[in-house]
Amino acid sequence: MGGLPDALFVIDADHEHIAIKEANNLGIPVFAIVDTNSDPDGVDFVIPG
Repeated sequence: MGGLPDALFVIDADHEHIAIKEANNLGIPVFAIVDTNSDPDGVDFVIPG
């Protein structure tokens, strides 16, 4: 891999909260499937699931 990824796609926002936080710190946009019991903070593009 040559450099940072262009985006991060996450299936479970609650389980992958550390990866979301790291992506936010690096300025990488985050796409995530977010359920009603999940916190969408830090997710740039929310996909209701």
